[in-house]
Amino acid sequence: MIDELSRSIRAHLYERVTNPLLGAVTVAWVFWNYKLILILFASSPPADKIAFIENVLYPNWYLSVIYFVFLPMVSGMAFLYAYPFPAKYVYRYTRNQLKELKKIKLEVEDETPASKEEHIQLKRKVNELETRYYVDLTERDTEIARLQELLANGKRSDLKPSPPRPRNEAESGAGKEIISKAEHQQLNDDGKISHKKIVGLNVGGRDYVLGKDFNKEEPGEVNVFELSDSYNYEEEILVRVQLSDPLEPNQVVWVFDGYSHRQLEGVEFKLQKADFEMKSARIAIHQPNPLKPGKDVVVSNIVQFQY
Repeated sequence: MIDELSRSIRAHLYERVTNPLLGAVTVAWVFWNYKLILILFASSPPADKIAFIENVLYPNWYLSVIYFVFLPMVSGMAFLYAYPFPAKYVYRYTRNQLKELKKIKLEVEDETPASKEEHIQLKRKVNELETRYYVDLTERDTEIARLQELLANGKRSDLKPSPPRPRNEAESGAGKEIISKAEHQQLNDDGKISHKKIVGLNVGGRDYVLGKDFNKEEPGEVNVFELSDSYNYEEEILVRVQLSDPLEPNQVVWVFDGYSHRQLEGVEFKLQKADFEMKSARIAIHQPNPLKPGKDVVVSNIVQFQY
C-alpha cells in the first residue's frame, strides 16, 4: 500500500514537473522576480529584507499579484505559443544546411582518389568475396546434383539438406554423377576410370600453374583463382589446358563458359564475353560413369576463374 502511494506521488510530481506550461511559467516567474531572489539570498538582516520587499518591491497587493501570477502566466503562455514558429524555421534551415554539407562531403570523397594502400585493401576484399561467391556456387551445384540423384533413385525420404560435402568428392557442373571418394578411388584402382590432373592453364597467353596459382589436385576438388589480365566485351580468349597425362579415348574436357557448357575433344577452346558482366569459367575432365550408364563422372580436379 505504501509502495503504491509512493509510486502514485512520484508519478504525479513527475507529470507536474515535466508539464511544459509549468516549466515556462517557472522560468517567467524567475525572470520577473529576480530582485526578490537576490534579496532573499543577500546577507542583510531578515528584518531589512522584509522591509525592502514590502516597501520597495511590492508596496501594493495588486503589484504582488501582477508580478507573482499575471506576468509569469502571460509570459509563459506567450512563449509556448510563439516559440514553435521560429523553432520550425530554424530546424528546417539547420537540417537543410546539414543536408548540403553531407552532399558536399560525398562529392569531395567521390572525387578524392584512394591511396595505394586503400586500393590494395579494396581489391583484396573484392577478390575474397568473388572467391567465396564461386565456391558457394559450386557447393550449390553439388547439392542440386545430389537431390537430382535421389529423385532419380526414388529416395524421396532422403530429400533433406545435407551438410557441406568435402571438396575431395567428385563435383562439377551439369550432367555429373556424385560418388564418394572411396568409390571413386576403387573405380580408379580397378581401371574402370582414369584419374587426370589439370596441372596448368594458358589463358590469353599467360600461364597458370598447379602448385603456384592453384593447389588442389584431387578429383572433384575445386580451385578458384584470379586471372592476371582483364578482358573486354566480345574479346576472344584462347585457353589451353595442360594435363598430367593424355586424355583416354572416352574422356573429354568439360567446360562451362558462364553461359553454357560444352565438351571438347582436344585441350584448346576459346572464351568470348557476350556481355559486359564478369563471367565464371569452369574446366574439368569427364568420362562415362561405369556404375551409372548415361552419367558422367569427374576424373580430375576442377579449375575455375572469372573473366
